[in-house]
Amino acid sequence: MENVLFNCVIGIDVHMGSLVCHAIWGEGTNLCVERKTFGTFKNQKIEMAAWCKSHNPDLVIMESTGIYWKSPYAFLEKVGIFAKVAMRGK
Repeated sequence: MENVLFNCVIGIDVHMGSLVCHAIWGEGTNLCVERKTFGTFKNQKIEMAAWCKSHNPDLVIMESTGIYWKSPYAFLEKVGIFAKVAMRGK
């Protein structure tokens, strides 16, 4: 089985009032991590999507917390990012 390597991965922890994003990039043991928290108002979700896009990620993954993931996902789609959504218990 081949190992899949990504240049940049972003994980988004979705909460009712905030979106906590972690971007991880680098190679081997030389990894960089950037964490940024965004609010959930429209302008903040626009900023979150732009921040994600600026990292040119190979993969964006977010959790499905109730219905709260849907709106941030839509803002990511608007900038051309189609995130993977991790369903709890699946």
